Parts: sequence; C-alpha cells; structure tokens
Amino acid sequence: MTDKSMNSGWFSETIYPDHTISFKIDKVLVPPTFTGFQNIAVYSNKTFGNVMVLDGAIQFADLDEHFYHETMAHTAMIASPKAKQILIVGGGDCGIARELLKYESIKEIYIVDIDPVVTQVAKDHFPKLTRGVIGNKKLTIMHEDGTNIQKLFEDKKFDIVLMDTTDETETAAPIFAKSYLKTVHKQLAADGLLVRLGGSVLLQKSELRKIATDVKSVFGEEQIGAVTLSGAATYYGGPFCIFIAKKQGAIKATAPAKFLTQKGVKTKYYTPETYSSHVILGWKEIKETIL
Repeated sequence: MTDKSMNSGWFSETIYPDHTISFKIDKVLVPPTFTGFQNIAVYSNKTFGNVMVLDGAIQFADLDEHFYHETMAHTAMIASPKAKQILIVGGGDCGIARELLKYESIKEIYIVDIDPVVTQVAKDHFPKLTRGVIGNKKLTIMHEDGTNIQKLFEDKKFDIVLMDTTDETETAAPIFAKSYLKTVHKQLAADGLLVRLGGSVLLQKSELRKIATDVKSVFGEEQIGAVTLSGAATYYGGPFCIFIAKKQGAIKATAPAKFLTQKGVKTKYYTPETYSSHVILGWKEIKETIL
C-alpha cells in the first residue's frame, strides 16, 4: 500500500496493474509493516470488518473469511473422510485449522508457516479464527520454512496436505515450484490427498494453468480434480479454483448429503451439496471448463 493511498483514506489492492478493488479505511489496526518475510497490514471497514492484507493483496476479511476456510477444509475431509494426520503449509492465521478441528476423528494437525507475525496478528485482530484453536492439544504451529517439510517430518506421512498459499511473491515462490509438489507427494500417505489454492479462474489464468499442469504432472491425469469457490466479497475476480489430487485412487464426485451433520460439524456456507455441484474431476474436464 502506498503512502498516497494511505493518505486518501482508502485501500486499493495492488496485485493487478490495470484494475483494483478498493475500500474505505475506517481505522488502521496494524499499519503497513515488514515482518522480515512480507508486508502485513490490518484495516477496519464498516462493511468488511477487519481485513488482513499481505504484500498489497487482501487475504481475508471478517465478513467472508468462512467461504474460503470452509471450502478448503471441508473439501479435504469429504474427499478423504478417514484422515487423521493433516499438514497445513501456510495457514498461520489458523482459519483452516479452525474448521478441521471440528472433526473429532482428526488426531493431529500441523501448521508450518514461516511468519510468526501472521499468527500473532490473527490472534490480536481475528479472534474468530484463533479462539479455541491456538492452544488446542491436537494442533502444533511451527514457524518454519514450508519447503523443509521432509526434514521437519522425516518419520511422518500425512493423510492430507493443504497448501494455504499467498500469491506468488518472492518469499512464497519456492512453494509454487513443481519440485515442491514432488516433495508434498512424497510426504503423503499411500492414499493421501493434496488440496491447494489455484487462483482466480478469470483473472489469474496463466497462474492457474501452471499450477494445474504441475499438479497433473506429479499426481496424474485421473487423480486431479478442482472445486470452484464463489461468493466471497473480498476475493475479487469471480470464481476461484481449489485443486485437489489423490496420491492414488479416484476422488469421488459426490458426497453424502448428511456428511457434515453425521460428523457433528457446523458451517456457515459450505455443504456437501456445495462440493457435489462444484467439483470437476479429471484433466480433460478441468481443461475444458476452467483452463
């Protein structure tokens, strides 16, 4: 965020060079600050509530954070309902972990996020994400480089790995590499599942194609799927794509209608019907519909 936009009393996202989303800043809760890894800021807006910004891009807001966090977490659990060991790469705000902790069947969740400031800021200004999550005995938060997961977990395999990434900034670039997907593939259990954010179907087409191609190359054409996320106010750019991929075996297109209620899970947005109606399976279908 530039000094000029700060002085104007409005925030304008800087991720795209020729268009933007803007909102009026009612209060600066965390002024733009370099954490050692990225620039972070938190603003308050009458409509959106508190908004976290990293490197000039909106990450989430009080108003609609559940659209993304619920879709990531519950898509993973519907596709891998017996999962007990879960790794989140990124996700230091604890939003995805909050949703996963609703499942009593999960035994361990690890968050590996390089930036401790994100977790502290979330704790201070986004209590909906962190209350009852930070300190939960099932959750371990590790402020480590996510590219080192093989060293961090030499003797552990995961049922699900969720990649909760920012945009491809300088700090995050290594986890966008195809070689990193190979690392994740090795870290998965035999029937393990990858879930990772792709980007805007309309505005980040080249990034989406690269991620999809890399996932397909590492996991296989029949093992890749995608779920579209729509409806979030601050995720400007139409539907966003979340890629899912199994290490082996097929991803199911449908989910039991009572899946969440059977698990005792309450959500604000996400339902098994949401999953069933938004999931796209197989490389051919992904190419034809979103790429």
